Amino acid sequence: MFESVKEGFLGLFLVLGQWLSPGGDGASLRAAAQFSGDTLCVVQCALQTSWSQELSDLVDAGIPLRFRLSAMSDAGDTIVFIRTLCCDIADYTYSFRDSSVTALPREPSTLKKYPQILLALREYARWSIAVRPKASACRIEAELLPSRAERLGRTVDMSQILGQKKIATTITLR
Repeated sequence: MFESVKEGFLGLFLVLGQWLSPGGDGASLRAAAQFSGDTLCVVQCALQTSWSQELSDLVDAGIPLRFRLSAMSDAGDTIVFIRTLCCDIADYTYSFRDSSVTALPREPSTLKKYPQILLALREYARWSIAVRPKASACRIEAELLPSRAERLGRTVDMSQILGQKKIATTITLR
């Protein structure tokens, strides 16, 4: 019971924050490295998009929002996966999944349903990757992929609404 009340208040604050925010010029990508001794370096990534009503309407209509997220370190580590945000029209909830593209295994995403799109976006836009500690730099990219609208028999390119197709940043690890 308290979980639904907490999600309701959090969703209200996210909606108000989105409504009062000045709006962005597009999307940006942030990354920060955390070291766990000499054995592991974890890069925390966050994608910030200027979410609009048009994007919300497309996701609500059942067209998934898909990003190809990749990280390439100078030590040869490469991780690529596709993150897909979907709306379940039957019970009007949102969820996202990761699907691995590279041979390096990633933690499988657990399917959690969110009652509001801004709650789902908060988690959707954050991820972490593990990089070998001998790496000194890591390039992180997020590319917006076209989505298939099955019922319409069309492919939808959401980059016109988001304002850009690809975002990249490089983080120095040492």
